[in-house]
Amino acid sequence: MFAIHREYELQNQQHFHAHIQVKPTGNLEFEILESHEHHDTDFNHLSFEAEKGKTKVLGRDESGQQTDWQLLLAEEDAKELNHLVVLVSEQYETLMRDLM
Repeated sequence: MFAIHREYELQNQQHFHAHIQVKPTGNLEFEILESHEHHDTDFNHLSFEAEKGKTKVLGRDESGQQTDWQLLLAEEDAKELNHLVVLVSEQYETLMRDLM
C-alpha cells in the first residue's frame, strides 16, 4: 500500500495549488505549494461540506498545536478526494483483517 498523491487547484481568490497525499495509515497530508502551508490530519478529523458548486474540506492538524484548517475545492476534485479516502480506508481495513 502506497500513499496516493494528487494536486488540486484551490477555489479561492488566489487559486493556489495543493499537493495532497492520502496515506494508508489513515492520514491526509497536504501542502499549499505557493505559501508552503502544511497540515497533516487523521481521517477521523476530516469532513466535506458542499457549498455552491464547490466543497469545503475541513480538518484538524494534530501535529504540534491543534489547528483547524479548510480547503475549498471544485466539487469534482472533492468527490475524487473523498473517494480516495474511502478507498484507502477500505484497503487498510482489509489488510489488517488479513493479518489477523
